[in-house]
Amino acid sequence: MSGNCDENCAGGFSNSCENYCGGFANCESCNVQPGCAWCPQSNECVDPTTAVCAFSTSCPNCQSATYCDACIESPYCVWCEDTANCQQKGTHCLIAYGCESYCNQIQGCDACNAVKGCGWCENEKKCSDSATATCLFAHTCAAQHCGFNGGSFVGGMALMGGIILLIVIGYAFYRWRTGSKITYREMM
Repeated sequence: MSGNCDENCAGGFSNSCENYCGGFANCESCNVQPGCAWCPQSNECVDPTTAVCAFSTSCPNCQSATYCDACIESPYCVWCEDTANCQQKGTHCLIAYGCESYCNQIQGCDACNAVKGCGWCENEKKCSDSATATCLFAHTCAAQHCGFNGGSFVGGMALMGGIILLIVIGYAFYRWRTGSKITYREMM
């Protein structure tokens, strides 16, 4: 780091260096500021000449964690429920404090499979964290829509009746256009 906080603050950013460094919410934005350093123990940007901390010169790569469990393994990362991705602490988002409970809140196979890190447990009929659950995952939700349904049976029968009626009407129209009469025997 070059310079000290007083020299950097002299540029008109702030009268107080503590306020100057404290204005950076995550490691990347903090570490690029002259006279500031990221303190991972307190998850804040501070003046390294006045703070007692084991400073981090490299920032965690939270965005590389694509699942909730992998994300919260790092003490510097949080899983954002609203964006379904991993971010550095200090990011403003709806934070999941436990991955299992995060996935369990999701209802339905399609909604569950649409969220990174969650999977639909076919045998348990619930959404679970795909990294920790020990169940049979449904990779597609088509199986959820199968099975006998009284409404679909009646609808299918009505469709078949309509198709047969169209065939009969079409045949009768064809015979009428060609000048051939339809006999009673043909109708039965």
